[in-house]
Amino acid sequence: MKLQRLGCIVFCLLGAVSFLASCDESSSNSEGEPPSQPMRWNAAQVIEHLPGHWVRVDEQEPSVIQKSLVLSRAGEFSETTLLSLSNGETQSHRHSGTWLFDGVNLKRKYNFVDGRAPSRMNLPFVTFEIHFISRNEFQGIDHIHNNQIHYVRESDSQDLD
Repeated sequence: MKLQRLGCIVFCLLGAVSFLASCDESSSNSEGEPPSQPMRWNAAQVIEHLPGHWVRVDEQEPSVIQKSLVLSRAGEFSETTLLSLSNGETQSHRHSGTWLFDGVNLKRKYNFVDGRAPSRMNLPFVTFEIHFISRNEFQGIDHIHNNQIHYVRESDSQDLD
């Protein structure tokens, strides 16, 4: 009987420790400023939080590139890229495909590039190791090409599917 009680107590303590370890750290300090450390979420929390409309702006001379990325809960994405050149010319590109998060990396496979299926010999695939800075922004790095990204949430994930 004592052995059963001890096992029950150990089980409850482990459950409490697991719960406390998985609790979300506060996303802001007492002054309302963002935390200095990235948010510490487990993979399930990241997967739950990723769906939504995200925006990234890259200002590179002589152009500005704005990417709008919509991730659905069903694992699909759409991406619109607007390129604004210094001479006033603009170009727009629309892509779509599927996405997944493997616990470390946000991976996107492009099924359509500007409305056309890509060559089977060269399927576009993008992988970024990501870290949430706050609930509404994340940054990442592509370790193969050493590209860095920074996305900010444009809107919530409601009604995406």
